[in-house]
Amino acid sequence: MNLGRTTWKKADTHLGYHWYYLDGTEREWDGSPTAFLSKDLAPGEVNGAISATFIAPKQPGRYALVWDIRQTDGLWQSAQPLTIGEDMLQVFITVDGKGATVPVDLTKDFNSVGIGSAPASKSGGFDGHGATLPAELMPPDGTAETDLNPLLIGKPGLPLYPSGYYTAQVGKDLVSNHAISFLYPVVRDGQPNVIACTGQTLSLPSGKYKAIHLLMAAGSTAPISEGFGLQYDRDAPSSAALTVAGWSSVPSANGATAAYTAPYYYSPAGITPSPVTLGDYTLRLDTGKKLTGLVLPNNSAIKVVGVTLEKE
Repeated sequence: MNLGRTTWKKADTHLGYHWYYLDGTEREWDGSPTAFLSKDLAPGEVNGAISATFIAPKQPGRYALVWDIRQTDGLWQSAQPLTIGEDMLQVFITVDGKGATVPVDLTKDFNSVGIGSAPASKSGGFDGHGATLPAELMPPDGTAETDLNPLLIGKPGLPLYPSGYYTAQVGKDLVSNHAISFLYPVVRDGQPNVIACTGQTLSLPSGKYKAIHLLMAAGSTAPISEGFGLQYDRDAPSSAALTVAGWSSVPSANGATAAYTAPYYYSPAGITPSPVTLGDYTLRLDTGKKLTGLVLPNNSAIKVVGVTLEKE
């Protein structure tokens, strides 16, 4: 619908789009290709016969696709001095399938309760003493998405959320930590939702990758340095060392970045108003070899919440 005061000429007006990450940061501004209007559009008139296509991001994840009007001079309607929210149409999109990243489903590997709406048992939790990450602040938090996009009603998207979600964005646009999405656990009362590292091997989708991204933290106050085993096809595991920050600290060693932060956590004493953070830790891989698994360290203080593989 043309909400302005002048007629939109068919030949001068295009329909285009922008891509945003779920926390509102911009991924791509000048989305193309664009589509022409099917007719001139007078003020208050609706054009319901537009056929438009879009190019989805290469990385699997949840994104906001925002449709906008672009004039022949290259200016977008939403960027004009006088504009309102209804000048754009926002639709939430789940990108899955084959892409530049492969989020791994860890449901069968979870062995501990580290996320909840109350403290865990005193011998459990994220810190081993009953404390838990707040389930109500963990992705997926997209309950409003179905309200904004009727196509999603009854079809909730996968809980794929970008690294750095509601924390600091590192990089910009397409070259950003937000381009890496993690598949977050679906939290159910009393069900394991994190991996406590006990030396187990995670089976991974076999393939050649350039990096593994680990969404994790140590449930301690001090950082912990441990070796992670990279299992390649027909080779003995090779070890790669990482220093994992305690969940009350912002990770910085080994080039790690903050992937998720909550302003409080649950402890046996109740809500503790102190920030806790999960880091995005990267292990570089041999791209000439086929990766099949990851051997975790034998240290249950380290908790893994998500794993994503990155291709060349």
